[in-house]
Amino acid sequence: MPQITFNISVEKLEKIKDSLAGLYPIPGIPDPNNPKLMIPQFTKSQWAKECVRRWIIKQVARWEQSQAQKAIGYIEDNELIT
Repeated sequence: MPQITFNISVEKLEKIKDSLAGLYPIPGIPDPNNPKLMIPQFTKSQWAKECVRRWIIKQVARWEQSQAQKAIGYIEDNELIT
């Protein structure tokens, strides 16, 4: 399977992981031993990768929708709300 690789310096990697975890909180599941605590489902590195993966999927879907709208001659009506 083809891959996309990003080369990120170690200094910037921590900043990126902290930023993504801050903007998009890491989802968790309840701790079976203490339901008031949450166990993170991802490490910060895994979560950063998942955030990028989800962003790419959304962008592809957005582009596909745009192409479909162009194919049927859709014209956005910006006059609906004035």
